[in-house]
Amino acid sequence: MWTKISDSVDEIDIRVSNLKHNLDKNGLRLRHFEKKFEEDKKTNNVLDACGVVSISKQGGALLECNVGEKPKRKSSALGNRGYMVFCIGYMVLLMLSFFDLVPVFEFEKISLEEWLATRDWVALHSSYPVILCGVYFVTIFGIQDYLRDEKPFDLRYPLAIWSALLAVFSVVGSLRTVPALIDTLMNRGVDHFLCGDSRFDWLIQKPAGFWTYLFILSKVPELVDTLFIVLRKKQLITLHWWHHITVLLFCWHSWATVCMNGLIFSAMNLTVHAFMYTFYTFAAMGYRPTGFAQYITIIQILQMVVGTAVTLYVVRRNVGENVEFTLDTHWDVKSPLELTDSSCKVHPTNGLAGLAMYGSYLYLFSMFFYFAYIKRK
Repeated sequence: MWTKISDSVDEIDIRVSNLKHNLDKNGLRLRHFEKKFEEDKKTNNVLDACGVVSISKQGGALLECNVGEKPKRKSSALGNRGYMVFCIGYMVLLMLSFFDLVPVFEFEKISLEEWLATRDWVALHSSYPVILCGVYFVTIFGIQDYLRDEKPFDLRYPLAIWSALLAVFSVVGSLRTVPALIDTLMNRGVDHFLCGDSRFDWLIQKPAGFWTYLFILSKVPELVDTLFIVLRKKQLITLHWWHHITVLLFCWHSWATVCMNGLIFSAMNLTVHAFMYTFYTFAAMGYRPTGFAQYITIIQILQMVVGTAVTLYVVRRNVGENVEFTLDTHWDVKSPLELTDSSCKVHPTNGLAGLAMYGSYLYLFSMFFYFAYIKRK
């Protein structure tokens, strides 16, 4: 009898050992997929490599390999088609604006007096963007630290609405600024556009001037983009917050110092944002147009190349003319409104700051492109 009991105990021990071994094995598998899931979340992927991890009614973990792959591919395909429709429609509108077939409203025309009033207000309140950037920096990293152990907010639909609003603004703004940019370059030449007094070519009584001013002010609400990232606990890269802070400071300084070539910056940025925020809108709605992601990064890099070249041209002109570099936003003697000689009519410090800003963007965007699309492959 004792022999039978001993055999039964040994058999139970063997079964318990096997059960423990299976549990450890399944536990390792679950930890492996959990780790992959967390890594994919950092790169904004919704599913892990094996699909969806679900829990059965009995409490057991089920790894549903490839579940969700087809819906994900289908939504991406729909996103690509929808985004292509947008690109075609946007190009058609842009062509119509070149031929003045898009109506211009009276409120889009600002007079010389109105422009000078906005310039004086921006120059007088030059501390506003500095304070705002400080609050922005503390807020985003404060929220990120506070939510470290909390669940992320979904905010998918609010993000879609927000992105759509910025996309519409960028589309309309680019329709007003891009034709004026091309027209000025063709009729007045590159040197006049980059360093000449081009106020009456695109700024005064022109819709491009009005929308460039709105473009300057739009850098304030665009800071909300980062709130969506930290509240949804997405990865906040240095490029993102550095870009938002520096572009706000640069744009504010440009309007305060009467930056004559500011049209090229607003036209480029509004055009890129038209594509970018439309992409974000589709992605937030669950129809990420994956096929266009790489091309958006490419046009962003091209924007930085042009911006670096423009600001380098201005800096070289100012250095060659021995112009004094100062942080003062009031020109006084060297005001573009009074300057009649051949010197470059762009604030020398604004040109230098622009060169540093665009140079840093070019480096950071290039590194992002390398790690996101080249090294990963």
